[in-house]
Amino acid sequence: VILASLIALCAVYVYSYTTRLAERAAVEAEVAAMQAQVDAAHLRRQQLEAELAALDDPDFLERMARQEFEMARPGDTVLIIVRETPAAPPVSEQASAPARTTGISRTQPVWRQWIDFFATDLTLVQ
Repeated sequence: VILASLIALCAVYVYSYTTRLAERAAVEAEVAAMQAQVDAAHLRRQQLEAELAALDDPDFLERMARQEFEMARPGDTVLIIVRETPAAPPVSEQASAPARTTGISRTQPVWRQWIDFFATDLTLVQ
């Protein structure tokens, strides 16, 4: 009886010890995660302080005004680059394209194409 009670007490001790070890590991993981968040917050704070210090620099402000807001100084020559749209293919290439079977002209406005598509036999539309 004494031996069985000692074995039971040892089993209870081992069980409580292993559960406390698991709880400790979970708490240590939580502490590590919190420390990583603190480190990230410190890094972000340093970045924001650097940006704030850069806002006091007139060259930085001028560069940001030119890049972000497309501003120019008085007397600067502003160049606007206009990209050309691709030209329509020559008539010979258009003729070789397969003909559409719907009979809807693509030169009409979209609303007119819808009306022609759904109400082709209405005389008021014509």
